[in-house]
Amino acid sequence: MAEKKTLRRQKISMAKIGNEDDLYSSFSKRRETLYKKASDIIRKYDIDVGIVTFSPSDNPFSFFHSTIDAVVDRFFSPYALGSETSCLNIANTRIRIKEKQVELDNLEIIEETLTN
Repeated sequence: MAEKKTLRRQKISMAKIGNEDDLYSSFSKRRETLYKKASDIIRKYDIDVGIVTFSPSDNPFSFFHSTIDAVVDRFFSPYALGSETSCLNIANTRIRIKEKQVELDNLEIIEETLTN
């Protein structure tokens, strides 16, 4: 059997994109990928994550888990436990997120059974 000749995965050099339309669309795609990877890490390791990016047109975009206050507090004082109220708010937010994740997983299972 003849060996298949493919291009395989190409290495792309890191260079500034000159075309503005390409620059904006590339930024949007990469931002979505970054948020998706952050969501996967959050789901797998149950950690706090904060991402702030600025688009080429200087528009701010942010992604925080569980809340912006929790991430900022952890960033500025990583060894402090925080106030009792903020700890309860963070714990409550985590519980609600886990409940919603379970609901989403159940809906995905139901959708798969209906399509099959």
